Amino acid sequence: GGLIARPDDFSFGLVLRTISNSGTKDAFIQAESILKLMGKFGLMPREKHYLAAMRAFLLSANQNDIDPASVESILDVVKQRYKDDMSVKPNAAIYSACVSAYAKSNSSKSSQKAVLLLEELKTLYEETGDSDFRPDNVMYGAVLDSISKNGTEESVNQSMQILDEMEKNYDSKQTTVAPNRYTYTSVLHAISKTKPTNGVALAEFLMKRMDDRSRSLQDNSVRPDKVTFSVLLDILSRSKGDYVDLAEKWLKEMAERYIKGELGLKP
Repeated sequence: GGLIARPDDFSFGLVLRTISNSGTKDAFIQAESILKLMGKFGLMPREKHYLAAMRAFLLSANQNDIDPASVESILDVVKQRYKDDMSVKPNAAIYSACVSAYAKSNSSKSSQKAVLLLEELKTLYEETGDSDFRPDNVMYGAVLDSISKNGTEESVNQSMQILDEMEKNYDSKQTTVAPNRYTYTSVLHAISKTKPTNGVALAEFLMKRMDDRSRSLQDNSVRPDKVTFSVLLDILSRSKGDYVDLAEKWLKEMAERYIKGELGLKP
């Protein structure tokens, strides 16, 4: 009896989304229990169910008390199911959620894991040609965010290598995924946290690079916004040396561009 009220795939999806959006400290644990409960009703979770559970971690107020490896274990389950019968795919969104879990944690292996997972996803895409496995800007952004927290000059080098690769692949038409302002801003964040000896020059180079690509590609998504300018000014404020004139120059440019119509640049 009770078959009319039997929970289905859709019902569980709604519950998982509710848990994910709650942001409570136990959200991830609750989401994991719902995934297990689905099995008791003879239902196998789909990509959307796994992703909702992973996002429960990302939105949880209790991230630092949960090992991001627990989130990666969900990715591992999806990977195994894909290997067994291809009933679900470890797509770019699921990989991105896993990388973001490491980026938001205090794990010392965060950046190492992020790069490893990016390479895994790239290999899947290269081997299958399936667009579901194609790394997108969300994935690259999560990887760059994770790398930027290292605070070492190597993290800046890694970030620049990823940015160069994205530009090269897009320009050679190997992919339709182009770096946007958030990609460049993530690299600037790495510079801000690391303060390399050539940090100011590199930051200004990136700002020019963004404007040049925005004009040449006629793509406003690459154009620096208020956050980008703010990170640049932060780099100047953290760097040793007299950068007062340079900071004033960039603030003036920000104001002038706002007056000319770039409304997102209001200081």
